[in-house]
Amino acid sequence: MEAKKNQDLSNKVDKIIEERNHLRDFKKKIIQDQLINHGDNLRKKLEILTVNDRLVSEKMNKTKQMDMEKKTEQVTYFPFTHGEAI
Repeated sequence: MEAKKNQDLSNKVDKIIEERNHLRDFKKKIIQDQLINHGDNLRKKLEILTVNDRLVSEKMNKTKQMDMEKKTEQVTYFPFTHGEAI
C-alpha cells in the first residue's frame, strides 16, 4: 500500500515536472515568435521609410528640374503685347 502511494506521488511529481518543462519551452517559443514578429515589423517600417525617402527625393529633383527649365526658357514674345510672337 505504501509503495503504491509512493509510486502515485512519484508519477504526479513526474507529470508536474513534465508540464512545467513543456510550459517553459512554450514560453520560450512565444518569446522567440514575438522577437521575430518585431523584427519583421521593423523591416517593413524600414522599407516604407526607404521608399518614402526615395519618392520625396524624386519629387524634389523633378521640381528642381522644372524650375531650371523655367529659368532657362527664352522669352519669345513681348509680355506686354498679350503673347504676340516676335
